[in-house]
Order: sequence, then structure tokens, then C-alpha cells
Amino acid sequence: MDIARGLDDLRAAHPACSLIAFGDISARMILCSSGRRRQPQEQLDRLCATAVDLLRGESAVRIAAAMGHAGRGRMRMAIALDSDGAALFLGSGDGSPDVLCGLFDDIGAVEPALPPMLHLLELAHATG
Repeated sequence: MDIARGLDDLRAAHPACSLIAFGDISARMILCSSGRRRQPQEQLDRLCATAVDLLRGESAVRIAAAMGHAGRGRMRMAIALDSDGAALFLGSGDGSPDVLCGLFDDIGAVEPALPPMLHLLELAHATG
């Protein structure tokens, strides 16, 4: 599957998703994205930096410790909320550097998008 088409299809199926991006955590880079409008590279860079922090960085270590999993420092999923909506960050369960990031207009839009996002991440990993 072409990951760019998968991103477009997923975003089209979920109107409250304003941006979905596929990246590589180890390279700290968004590789492709689909959005309602073109996103500046600086915003994509910040999105990837947030994914790194929440899934593998200092915040992931603190979250793991708070959950009683000290020393792990790897999260599979993180959700960040602010006044503009919700951001969902999905990492690969097998430790690969693949990541999907989604920006949503509201938190209620995250749950219906989660299964297809997980599926797309698995497909990207399998074909990558």
C-alpha cells in the first residue's frame, strides 16, 4: 500500500481529522502527511518532536514510572489535549521507528480513527 494514499484515505474517512502524518522517530522526521491544508515544515517538525518525547523521550520515561513501569520509557500511544483539540501519537509495538500522528478537532473524534490508524501503521511497517 502507498502510505501517502493511506493517509489521504484515512483523513477523508474522518472529517474531524485535520492532519495525519507518518514519520520516523529515530530520524526525528515526518516522511509524509495529509492535511486539510498544507502544513509548514516547522509545524511538522514540532509534531514529530512531540511524538519523540511522548513515545520514547523524557515524558515517556516519566509516564512509565508513574504507571509503575520504571525503566521502560517506551509508549505505544499518547494523546495530548489542548484548547484546539486532540493529538494522537501511535508508535509501533515492536520497537520500530514508525510513528503516526493525527490532529483532531475534538477528543471524541480520536476513538473512531484509532483502529484504522493502527491498521495503517501495521501496513506501513509490513511494507516498509
